[in-house]
Amino acid sequence: MEDFLFFLLFLGICIGVAIAIIPSQRKKYLQHPKPHHYEAAEREVKSGTTEPGIWAKALVTAKGNEDLRKSEYIKLRAKQLQEEN
Repeated sequence: MEDFLFFLLFLGICIGVAIAIIPSQRKKYLQHPKPHHYEAAEREVKSGTTEPGIWAKALVTAKGNEDLRKSEYIKLRAKQLQEEN
């Protein structure tokens, strides 16, 4: 019986924490980059003004494939631009 009560208490605490955290994080996780974020990231690729850290991460994600690197960069950078706004 004590184990069951402890479990209910633990479950209640977990639910309470989740309820407190989720609303503040909901906007961040549910929003997706807008078309203008992708457009800005694509302009950076075309003009050669990419963010060095994201450009490097895109290369790793693309496993050295330069064409895939560009699309990975656009995806990563658009997400970053969305989070900044």
